[in-house]
Amino acid sequence: MNRPASWLALSTVALTAVVNTAHGDWASDGIAVCTSAGVQLSPQLTSDGSGGAIIVWEDKRTPMSLIYAQRIDASGTPRWTADGVLVCPSQFGQITTRAVHDGTGGAIIVWEDVRSGVANKDLYVQRLDAAGTPLWNAAGVAICRADNDQSGPKLVSDGAGGAIIAWSDGRSGVGDIYAQRINAAGTPLWTADGVAVCEATDSQGGVELIADGSGGAVVIWTDFRTTATTAQDVYVQRINASGGASWTANGVAVCTAAGNQTGTKLISDGSGGALIAWHDNRTGTLDVYAQRISGSGALLWSADGVPVCTASGPQFNAQLTTDGAAGALVSWQDQRTGSADVYAQRLDDTGNTLWATDGVGIATAADADASPSLVAVEGGAAITWQSVKPSGDSDVYAKRVGVTGNLDAPNAVCTAPHPQGTPRLIADGDGGAIITWDDDRGRDYDIYAQKLDGPTSITLQEFNAASSSGSVLLTWRLAMEALPLLERIQVQRALAAAGPWVDLASQQPSLSMSFEDTQVSPGQTYWYRLLLLGSDGVQASAPLSAVEGASAWRTRLYPPVENADGVVFRYALAVAGQTRLEILDVSGRRVRTLPQDLRPPGEYLMSWDRNGEAGTRVARGVYVVRLQSGAVATARKLILVR
Repeated sequence: MNRPASWLALSTVALTAVVNTAHGDWASDGIAVCTSAGVQLSPQLTSDGSGGAIIVWEDKRTPMSLIYAQRIDASGTPRWTADGVLVCPSQFGQITTRAVHDGTGGAIIVWEDVRSGVANKDLYVQRLDAAGTPLWNAAGVAICRADNDQSGPKLVSDGAGGAIIAWSDGRSGVGDIYAQRINAAGTPLWTADGVAVCEATDSQGGVELIADGSGGAVVIWTDFRTTATTAQDVYVQRINASGGASWTANGVAVCTAAGNQTGTKLISDGSGGALIAWHDNRTGTLDVYAQRISGSGALLWSADGVPVCTASGPQFNAQLTTDGAAGALVSWQDQRTGSADVYAQRLDDTGNTLWATDGVGIATAADADASPSLVAVEGGAAITWQSVKPSGDSDVYAKRVGVTGNLDAPNAVCTAPHPQGTPRLIADGDGGAIITWDDDRGRDYDIYAQKLDGPTSITLQEFNAASSSGSVLLTWRLAMEALPLLERIQVQRALAAAGPWVDLASQQPSLSMSFEDTQVSPGQTYWYRLLLLGSDGVQASAPLSAVEGASAWRTRLYPPVENADGVVFRYALAVAGQTRLEILDVSGRRVRTLPQDLRPPGEYLMSWDRNGEAGTRVARGVYVVRLQSGAVATARKLILVR
């Protein structure tokens, strides 16, 4: 597929750019997941583990609301019964469904069920295999049938083919938080009707949870315990694989500031703890705040959280995903201009904001942009939202944001007639995303889906920085296939690896390029990067190279870095010399030689495509890379795992 350039991103350790299309990969305006008679609403989705998705929704093809599901493969083909399989044959009504991948191509699905009466909602689950066949009791397995309502269920995988479910529970007369674990065979493992996560006074609700990486979960909720029914706070608890509480009884207070804290979201911090975001009206208008809690239950950032956005007007509907570097990407609906827009911000692992104050505008067009949802993809995140026209019709759009805050152009996911809304998305495992939404083009609301393309790799073959008296010479080489996708290249410099960056020059792309920076001071360390600008005018960082002005270098070979396209070698030369990189196997036999001619002192990046001298790809295993420069040689171990 020939794809236009719209989003380019280079990591600081790889010599590969990724170029994403601005278009969906399936049919224009999406593929039909369900167009059955009656109304289909509120789609949710989870991965099928093979580049596709399993989508579940509330369906009114009969008078009662029932739960249906469909599997869409990576090419956009529905794999199960046309218009979906019925998850539960009970005709008493099911709503508020969620799903999680079961690890073998199927899904575990939870829902609210009124078979015991509309004033006594219970929770049931079912597991569908990769073919859409129910694996547990035909009518579902009861998770909780206690008195009064059990509502708002959420679930995560337990890492062993089962799931952990948490919900708001009314058995005591007010809302408490309960949880249950079910194994791969459909057997509840904890106390019947669930274990109490929080039974504090007054009401708790709005539950969310994530897996803790050890068979348990971190559960978050909003809580009225300190102010009865006048203001909500945020609390969190970690429950272990046996259902026991790991932190303070009834939860750790994340935020008890004045006013309401609601709309909580959380993601794993990779260490048993969590990064948390919410919207907060401590100042009288809604803002976005965040906090991090460790695996032991300690709050790691400022008391009551750090501000993500405190711009004028309300900010709410915060969404959260990982930035791939122990921090988080946050998006939200923003009305600082008086109309609805979508903004985003990046936080590092210490709670510092890394982009512009109060975030970067994701969707700020004249139409009202609402209901954002985001997911981490290669180099950043994909964000989708609903764009509402003055006529009342609405469309679905998406955009990528890189970890440096760079944006692509808006992608029109669906602009079919009549309203499309409540978009949700997941990563497809190949750098792209799958989006689903409810769609009124047929005038009775159906379910549609679309796939956003993943990245197309473009190899930047070398990036070199050599210092001499009073200047630094940058040179780089592009792969031939990069030229049609690029409009220009921006050279930037900084005094630290994290920036801030200053533009030095802009050049038209060619195969071999160079730039000499003469505004340098002896002994100063400089960092350089390239910004590659595609046809949509969107930029992203090239690899960084550190240079010490005119100071002396030490010949060294840095640890090699393997990526999807091969291996990147970074090395420095103390003196000018004829250089050569050799890859050897463990017996000392030469696998490949990468000659680099005469090089002045400086730092260099070189890529290897993992092909041997005969042009065939070398096997995974242990190798040695050896740098020879004049009479000086150095070597490092190289382990290929891909």
